[in-house]
Amino acid sequence: MVVNKVRFHVRQSPQNGFTLIELIIGIVILSITLTIITGLLAPQARQSADPVVQIRATALGQALMNEILAKSFDQQSQRNAPWLRCGEGTLICTVQSSFGPDCLDSSKTPPACSGSSLESRATFNDVDDYHNLTLNSDAEFAAFFNLPTDYYKGFSISVSVAYDDNYDNTGSSSSKTAKLITIEVLASTNELYQFSAYRGNY
Repeated sequence: MVVNKVRFHVRQSPQNGFTLIELIIGIVILSITLTIITGLLAPQARQSADPVVQIRATALGQALMNEILAKSFDQQSQRNAPWLRCGEGTLICTVQSSFGPDCLDSSKTPPACSGSSLESRATFNDVDDYHNLTLNSDAEFAAFFNLPTDYYKGFSISVSVAYDDNYDNTGSSSSKTAKLITIEVLASTNELYQFSAYRGNY
């Protein structure tokens, strides 16, 4: 008797999908990649605001510097003919210790007057009137620059003026021919921006 053997071959189809181990390895690699990417992008997001703050601080410092440089060199300099400068003839330049707003009563000098009896920004007429000017609050900024209260929120500003005849940024005062004006703007990001310029005795 002849027996025919029939063999059945089960054909295995290729496996679809991932094994559990492959999934876990993929998730770990993806999480590491995302951590690295967010770590690189987060500082960039913070720095993208810096140019805006820098532009605002620069605009503020430049505007105030332009205003100061437009003023007369000294309280004693003549503002009409014969246009004598302090240091010429009998006109004596202001002593550096007297820099700051002048008294409204011209017969007095600080500290004999203070508060409302001192000049305000509207009556500042020489560069050293701005010495020791400080603006620290949003309300002071709004009033001084005639801006909305929140426009320079968190900013502060300070101005100093000193004689610096040899232009070395040290404040020497032998001949009183130049004044160094320094403006410091502290931005809301706690970054300090400094602006300096010289006003000659002319």
